[in-house]
Amino acid sequence: MVVVGGVVGGAVVVGGGGAVVVVVAVAVVVVVVGVGVGAVGVGDGGAVAVVMKSGDFKQKGETMNIDNLTIKGIKHIQSPLKGPGETHPYEVGKNYFIRTVTHHLTGRLIRVTSKELVLEQAAWIADDGRFMQALRDGTLKEVEPFPDDTPVVVGRGALIDAVIWKHALPREQK
Repeated sequence: MVVVGGVVGGAVVVGGGGAVVVVVAVAVVVVVVGVGVGAVGVGDGGAVAVVMKSGDFKQKGETMNIDNLTIKGIKHIQSPLKGPGETHPYEVGKNYFIRTVTHHLTGRLIRVTSKELVLEQAAWIADDGRFMQALRDGTLKEVEPFPDDTPVVVGRGALIDAVIWKHALPREQK
């Protein structure tokens, strides 16, 4: 068993039996149990780990010593796992009602990064009242708007859900 925690992409961790795990993305926790060389483990936050045997392995017809793995070698290992590029379901320019683990927000989505959403004309919704009515009618009980010129960055790791807000964004405190 190999357990990888709190390491960044490109880290190489040696586990039991000489297995080596190359972490392809940021890893909060990746656990690889009872698998052989070449196995891929997926952990928290989309972290990916590739299990390899310590020592030599083939790369494009050449032998490469994993104990001397370079950044270039790691990028080579990462490339087939990355896919065609990052996609997301968000529509930039649309208004959203977002629920995170601790807050509710509204705002116009102006940017999506791999780890964050950026909103403008955002407001913290301290009390959304009855949820269905809030979404259907735009009726909110308690609103605390951010200043107009303040972009608000929301960590995607804290998101519970996000829906397009079909109403005018709330800009008055209530």
